[in-house]
Amino acid sequence: MKKTLTRTVALLGLASHGIAAPAQEKPNVIVILADDLGYADVGFQGCKDIPTPNLDALAAGGVRFTSGYVTWPACAPSRASLIAGRDSHRFGFYANPTPVLAPDQGLPAGMSTVPRALQTHGYVTGGVGKWHLGSAPDRHPNSMGFSEWYGFLGGAHEYFPRATYKTWHKGAKTALPKRPWPEWFLNVTLPIVRGNEPVKTDRYLTDQLSGEAVDFITRHQSDPFFLYLAYNAPHSPSEAPEDEEAKYNLEKLTKIDGVTPIQRRTYAAMVSRMDRGVGEVMSALKQNGLEEKTLVFFLSDNGGGHSGPEYPSSNHPLRGYKGELYEGGFRVPFVASWKGKIPAGTTCEQPVSSLDIGATALALAGGVPRDMKLDGVDLIPHLTGQKKEPPHAQLFWKLNSRGVIREGRYKLITAVNRPKWELYDLEADPSETKNLASEKPDLVQRLNTAWLSWNTEMPPPAWIKPPESQWGLPQYQGPLWPEEKASR
Repeated sequence: MKKTLTRTVALLGLASHGIAAPAQEKPNVIVILADDLGYADVGFQGCKDIPTPNLDALAAGGVRFTSGYVTWPACAPSRASLIAGRDSHRFGFYANPTPVLAPDQGLPAGMSTVPRALQTHGYVTGGVGKWHLGSAPDRHPNSMGFSEWYGFLGGAHEYFPRATYKTWHKGAKTALPKRPWPEWFLNVTLPIVRGNEPVKTDRYLTDQLSGEAVDFITRHQSDPFFLYLAYNAPHSPSEAPEDEEAKYNLEKLTKIDGVTPIQRRTYAAMVSRMDRGVGEVMSALKQNGLEEKTLVFFLSDNGGGHSGPEYPSSNHPLRGYKGELYEGGFRVPFVASWKGKIPAGTTCEQPVSSLDIGATALALAGGVPRDMKLDGVDLIPHLTGQKKEPPHAQLFWKLNSRGVIREGRYKLITAVNRPKWELYDLEADPSETKNLASEKPDLVQRLNTAWLSWNTEMPPPAWIKPPESQWGLPQYQGPLWPEEKASR
């Protein structure tokens, strides 16, 4: 019978957990974040058409959270919550920065973040990949607590090194256009930067990011470190190496409404390449003797997107997609693994949140999450059996004027000033097919009252998304791309 964390598990030598330790004894923490990965698109979630042996091994060596959630059903607010350790609504982060280079959007300048707090506890903090949390100098990763940064600042990026640029929505190849550049071009071609300096890449981007993560681990093997590896795979544009796509038989791919086998193949190849990168990261830990010194989290920033050419993903058996308040929007593949410290090969059915990652990391560093007013909880005592109660009595979400509260097995979808409720029993009905609101009016009223009370704590949005006609402003006038330098 499969082990679960609802049973008592032995405490695995973490008696000193939560107490400040010498720097060399503090464990490393790695957060590996996928982008728009479908709930059902990895092997440890039951996927049959996309092999993910390295992610499956990670799950087998740790805990798989079957009710693992992020705080928002789309990219930037979800990532903001993870980096801040606080629900992004608490600081007005309600939407993706739009336009991508808006100087007044993103994480609030000077705010407390998890990596910044870890720096005060002696950690080297490294970020690799997608940022999407502001592009102004005071919102740059290096200004938000990252000792090192390698990646891009926008919300998406082309995957292949650019000599010419291919617009995936038009299918036309064009040379690097002259400045000022339109928003659609900026969003996927912002330069890869090391710190603030644009650098030229010569590899498929997923491979490049994996290599940078391995290099960070190798260079800092003697330091306590926090590594945030934020892949942009398998987010659009859908681009994968031909040799990876060639591994897939079109006839054996999962059938998804609105998706062609060719589209699913490219998506599958993107996931495979990311899985290979995860394997490289885990190999680097083993080669440097860090497996028992490193807690590794893997999750996606939100659920898979709507079926179609840009999002050929599967959230089965969950209802809904990215951008929605059904489970498919924000319930994600979620794993924690720490060799010898948390039980291997187990599942946790109790709801957990991406907010718990920051609280866990800070507690391991010797800090006190509540002193930083973090919204998550330290998961380690729950995973080792030191604490028997569920990590959360309730979890909350908000999307515009609509909201969600989950308590135990029940989930209520509600709205401000709109008494039209949806109540689901997620244990009996994970696909959210039967609305129980009319059958349990007392439960609906109690949960609705709790959500409305939570909502009163949330400030208004810190910015309002401008009309699409203004998305191209302000135009990028920053450092020259390496390609531009070469042509001058």
